[in-house]
Amino acid sequence: MNYLESIEERASSRVRYLAKRTFLHREVPHYDVYFSEGKYLNVVVLENQVAIEQVNNIVDEINSNRSDGNIDYDVIYPLVNQIIQLID
Repeated sequence: MNYLESIEERASSRVRYLAKRTFLHREVPHYDVYFSEGKYLNVVVLENQVAIEQVNNIVDEINSNRSDGNIDYDVIYPLVNQIIQLID
């Protein structure tokens, strides 16, 4: 997520502003939407179904926070980190 990266990299205020604005106006897609069957094979299989449901639940939480304007780094970063741990 460019917004989190702009904070971590201490980007200029302009870059952080644009990244924040983009994050606020774009919904984060669910795993199975981002990796659609049209472009990728076997996106959701029995072995990863539970993990993908967990990822999608976390994405819903991120989007809910985003919609509410709650985009504090300390709120969003742990959620993104949970997704990374599930995918790894």
